[in-house]
Amino acid sequence: MYTSNMLFFKISINDTYNAAIVGSTILHCNINSCDIPIIKIVGNPGNYKLQMKLISFQYVFGEFSDFPGNLGEIDITIEECNESEYLYQDIENIGFKSCYLPKCDPSCNTGICVNNNVCNCTNTHFTGLYCNEHYKLEKINILNRVYKITSVIIISIAIIFIVGVIIYRNHPEIKGGLYVDLWFYSC
Repeated sequence: MYTSNMLFFKISINDTYNAAIVGSTILHCNINSCDIPIIKIVGNPGNYKLQMKLISFQYVFGEFSDFPGNLGEIDITIEECNESEYLYQDIENIGFKSCYLPKCDPSCNTGICVNNNVCNCTNTHFTGLYCNEHYKLEKINILNRVYKITSVIIISIAIIFIVGVIIYRNHPEIKGGLYVDLWFYSC
């Protein structure tokens, strides 16, 4: 694609103190087709003119130059934001607020998307940035100590029985399986 086959244009807004264009303002077209991309305009509520100015490209110096009859205007209106349905904040960091629905990517699972990539997990059983993590189990120290002491006592008794069986393995009750015989006789 040669620059001689391309047409360049610049988009601007007539009142830069109250509105701004987000993104690239110099765009290009081919000679046989021109698709204007989606542009985003933010600003204070009011009526404005979106100006589209055709410019040529000087290949030698790499600069743009104007030519006569190259300006077109489109009337646009920025309306008041319905803050009961939309959020109204400066998300572009250019000094003008945008009216938008919050979007969370990835989704908030069981939570509520309250701002861009900000989830509210208060009424769920989950936590984390996207409401997808379980809460940490809170341990009760007194119960943990009781369980540990009980476990140590039971393990100690089991070790004492094992050592006793090994030491007295030649004793007739242990050799004969006294407990097994008692179990069979009781049935």
